[in-house]
Amino acid sequence: MPMAASSWTAADVADIPPIDFRLTRIEGLEPYRQPILARDRVRYVGEPVAVVFATDPYIAEDAADPVTVQIEDLPDVMTAAAAPVEFSAGQSSEAAVVRKGYGDVASAFGAAHSVMTLELKIGRHSGVPLETRGGIARYDPARDVLELYGAAKVPHWNRDALARMLGRPASSVHLHEAHTGGGFGVRGELYPEDVLVCLGALRLHRPVKWIEDRREHLIATNHSREQHYRVRAAVDGDGQLLAVDGEFLHDQGAYVRTHAVTVPDLAATMLLGPYRVGAYGVAGRVRLTNKTPCGTYRAPGRFESTFVRERLMDAIGAQLGLDPVEIRRRNLIPSSAMPYARHLDTLGTEMTYDSGDYAGLLDKALAAAKWQALRDDLKHRRAAGETVGAGFAMFVEKSGLGPFDCVHAAIDTAGMVEIVTGATSVGQGMETVLAQICADELGIDYRQVRVVHGQTDRIAFGMGTFASRVTVMAGEATRRAAAKLRAKALTAAAQLLQSPPEALELVGGKIVRKHTTQSPSIGLGEIASTLKPGSKLLGDGTPGLTAEGWFESAHMNYPYGIHFAVVRIDSRYWGGGSRALFRRLRHRQSRQSDAGRRSDRRRRGPGHRRRAVRGISLQRARRADLRDFRRLYDTDRTGNSADRHADQRGRADPTQFARRQGRRRGRRQCGRRRDCRRRRRCSGKAWRRDRTSGHAAAAARTLARTKGALIRASLT
Repeated sequence: MPMAASSWTAADVADIPPIDFRLTRIEGLEPYRQPILARDRVRYVGEPVAVVFATDPYIAEDAADPVTVQIEDLPDVMTAAAAPVEFSAGQSSEAAVVRKGYGDVASAFGAAHSVMTLELKIGRHSGVPLETRGGIARYDPARDVLELYGAAKVPHWNRDALARMLGRPASSVHLHEAHTGGGFGVRGELYPEDVLVCLGALRLHRPVKWIEDRREHLIATNHSREQHYRVRAAVDGDGQLLAVDGEFLHDQGAYVRTHAVTVPDLAATMLLGPYRVGAYGVAGRVRLTNKTPCGTYRAPGRFESTFVRERLMDAIGAQLGLDPVEIRRRNLIPSSAMPYARHLDTLGTEMTYDSGDYAGLLDKALAAAKWQALRDDLKHRRAAGETVGAGFAMFVEKSGLGPFDCVHAAIDTAGMVEIVTGATSVGQGMETVLAQICADELGIDYRQVRVVHGQTDRIAFGMGTFASRVTVMAGEATRRAAAKLRAKALTAAAQLLQSPPEALELVGGKIVRKHTTQSPSIGLGEIASTLKPGSKLLGDGTPGLTAEGWFESAHMNYPYGIHFAVVRIDSRYWGGGSRALFRRLRHRQSRQSDAGRRSDRRRRGPGHRRRAVRGISLQRARRADLRDFRRLYDTDRTGNSADRHADQRGRADPTQFARRQGRRRGRRQCGRRRDCRRRRRCSGKAWRRDRTSGHAAAAARTLARTKGALIRASLT
């Protein structure tokens, strides 16, 4: 096609290795890594199979439209509970088994007064940030530098991985973090699209841009959390935990991506939470299925294991006739036992709880919730016919993962402080946190501190932002750098003010003598001016008012908490009325989709007029749907029938509802447009015919044109 620069399949990128692991690498996982374009087998809906480059996004989309992929059907595996099959020659779809434990589990169960067994499932989740993924790559042949703008979270690791995959020195690859409104664990990892953008810039010697649309995000960005547990607990006559053991299936999806086995490893390690357990053993089976590959998402491993553990505690209490508060209180680790070694490891660290007063937290939370009064009130409400209840759950988190962080700090001649960190911002406000830590140490206003982050050409080392680590690691590195700046400034000021450093203090950005209000003062900017190259004050020191702060840690911190919830089920939404609950949920989902489309248009800019026009027409159709949902929901709230076409059982007739939706869509798209516009009706049969011939085709054309230059595996 004219103006289409290039198109690639797997054969064109055969020299590029699969994407490697960043965390929790274990032996034997290498064959399960994902290539940047599908090789031999297409393993999930959404997998990139080809890529088209062009001078214009619409030309790239039009060039991608006629491409057909001939794929031979193979048996699919859609659940981790299915028996393992062959992933590739000599490789099972059970990629790994993660085992954690300590103590004599068998003896503990043999001596148990009671055994509780549960089977629990956690569904598949993913993060849906308002802004989707994207990247712009540029190659500068004069400097032999490849630049990638967009990927946040772990730019230094991504830089090194890209350099290895593309056969370049790491110093010739610069990553620049874009401002992002939320990472949620799924954004900022190294994906096939990131590598393709960089490879395109290198081979074509032109900047290459790719922006993910919402549909691509839902089928291609990391999923997470889908696990199936079979767990049991042994307790004595007093309800104290003697042992816990079990097994869980971790649905990893089609490939093992950068996180390797991080999620099942964390789930297995942190399942015990705040409770003492005499013996423990668990096995997590990592199995591959024909779904989008998985990674981390919002408290990976802790979300899943907390649900399992707290359900298990409630079940034990119910079996023994113990109150949920009492069964937990009997098993909590006492504060006197801190620090408490779990004899387990995760993320390369030994798991030792540094501190914790779990019983004290429980007492405070019960008092704040007025627990006994709440339970009495709920008892009366249930007696009056309400379906209502209350529950709570305790958890232990992790924070401050090392092994290091580094910060460069400098004060310019205007007295402004610049902090350069290898940490990144994914919308959590880390710039303000680091600025405040620095300002507190220097005794200045935090608005005098500028934080630079996510730029690999400004700082050689960085661990990025994940695992709740920035405030602990980068924050302490910042404090140390600021302390060095303070000491250096006081030493220089001591010569200028002819006073020993210990007699001076830094107040409001100025250095003054202690215990006097009439002494001379000197500002930080003035001190920076006196430390220029050639200054007599330097001596053997380095020019400039600069410092570097490092912080290393071989362990994590373990914060903890408790959540309460009161849940009431409206009896009107049982049975025939359940449709109203569905409409409420659908209403929220549609509003979220509209917001996503609006953000897509803002991101694409005014130049993307064709796509924006299509987006507007689709948005209007969705708003028509929403008006119908709101009308039906509002009538439900009044206690009247939800639909004028309700059948004799009191349920809304879905056929009539579909016909009404068809009439709304028909006024814009269907072949009976003139009839629908004038007479405002369209038969169900005609709507179904138009839906198959016109609506689906129009939707398919629209999706094809908005999915960018990547061609992905899809279902028809």
